[in-house]
Amino acid sequence: MKKKGIILCVVLGVALLVGGGAYVYANSQPAPAIAVKTAPLSKATLQNTISATGVIESYNKVKINDTSNDKIEKIYVSVGQWVAKDDWLCQLYNKADDSYSYVKATTSGTITAMNAVKGNPANGELFTIEDTNDLKVRGKVKEADLNHIHENMPVLVKADATGDKVFPGNLTKIAPTAIKSEATTASTTATKAEFEVEIDLPADTSGLKIGMTTRLSIVSEERADVFSVPFEALVVN
Repeated sequence: MKKKGIILCVVLGVALLVGGGAYVYANSQPAPAIAVKTAPLSKATLQNTISATGVIESYNKVKINDTSNDKIEKIYVSVGQWVAKDDWLCQLYNKADDSYSYVKATTSGTITAMNAVKGNPANGELFTIEDTNDLKVRGKVKEADLNHIHENMPVLVKADATGDKVFPGNLTKIAPTAIKSEATTASTTATKAEFEVEIDLPADTSGLKIGMTTRLSIVSEERADVFSVPFEALVVN
């Protein structure tokens, strides 16, 4: 019995020695290196921007009206067609006088809307003519952002149809009064106030069309030539 006890003690001692040595060895090894992505420190232009949305419009929009109630006998144009000032848009027939007259374009531009229907009486707005080469953006900003913007601020304009292309605009007008609308949730109804703004676009607006929805970034502050890191490099914990 005494011999067996000695053997058991020796075995336990060896086991403890081996286990302890393995633990010390494992903890003495350096931790595996963490893979990191590096980039050279560089200078850039930093901007604070205010986000908004807007719609492309024309500076020159003319509605052609006629309230004679004469029958629309012929229509000479279609939506998307360019017309010159004084071009015939449609022909009217007056049954009482057995006479014809013509509705003419009062300006040059593109037909963007047409309510005239052959055979119907002329009574109200018949055509809309717009200059598709002289465009602006009509947008809305939140009440909370109003104190951070002023006229002649630069604006970066983007549209889904033009991808990553940025059109440099200029904030030309801020409405003096708010547009109020109601925002309803499951439990409350709150009044939301927004202010209309207008943004002038550059001469080259290739790809932009009247009626397109745009994303606006109004540059409220800018610092050029400063050291910076990518936003993705900032982490929490």
